[in-house]
Amino acid sequence: MIQERVRAGLARAKGEGKRLGRPPIPAKLEDAIRAALAEPGRRTLPVPTQSDISAVEKSRHSHAPTC
Repeated sequence: MIQERVRAGLARAKGEGKRLGRPPIPAKLEDAIRAALAEPGRRTLPVPTQSDISAVEKSRHSHAPTC
């Protein structure tokens, strides 16, 4: 019963045009993260970005070159 109510609520929100899920990383922040992570094997950033490591890793791997 709970699952039905949750799915109905999500369907209603989608129908209203609301964006679901986690908000995207701002383009400016994503560019700063990419620039800081340009060095291979780098996991720490020189400046605080107020984002968690999962966002950094997602940014890093979403545009990684494929072999």
